[in-house]
Amino acid sequence: MKKPLFFCTGFLILALVILAFTGGIRAPFPSYPVYHLKEGDKTVLFTFNILWEAEEELDEVLSFLQAQSIEAIFFVTGEWVKKFPETGKKILEHGQHLGNRSVSHRRLNLLTEGEIVAEIHGFNQICSETLDYTPLFFRPPYGEYSSRIVRVAQDANCLTLLWSINARTITEQEPEFMINHLEERLHPGAIILIHLSSGVDNLLPPLVDFLQWKGYTIGSPSQLF
Repeated sequence: MKKPLFFCTGFLILALVILAFTGGIRAPFPSYPVYHLKEGDKTVLFTFNILWEAEEELDEVLSFLQAQSIEAIFFVTGEWVKKFPETGKKILEHGQHLGNRSVSHRRLNLLTEGEIVAEIHGFNQICSETLDYTPLFFRPPYGEYSSRIVRVAQDANCLTLLWSINARTITEQEPEFMINHLEERLHPGAIILIHLSSGVDNLLPPLVDFLQWKGYTIGSPSQLF
């Protein structure tokens, strides 16, 4: 007689999880920003910031991530989505995730609450109308946040996600420089910020090789939940 109750409970939990991530109910995201995955695991997460098209580099990065079965989050602005909708679709078609970086990349700490709501909720609306996609992650422009900003993101069913390591990917940078920079800061559960810029497609393979050599695995955004 206990088995039907067990299965009913399981289905109820599953239904609640599905509702949370499809907008049916408010997801139980924390009221503070997240900087890392679970500390004990030798796992890291890749996140990318994009402010311009970088089409050629992005194609190479997406192909590499797909070949390596790596899931990452690409944080973009609403203005970027409107300007490059096909590129946004391409990111999603490669099994990657899009993150909310506000509509216009303004400094949210300088705005009123109504303006903050427009920036964060406005991004979700643009994403829904343009890409039929609902983001689960929010990254404040310049990494600047307050309790009010995090609460507005939470109201938009977004987890505020920052980073613990900035990979400092710049055009003229050599892979060895980036890896040395990373090695000094590497820790279990690291969320790595990678700036999508010219040359990043050449930096990514040695970065992954280095992490695997150090015994790390590249995690999935689902591990944040």
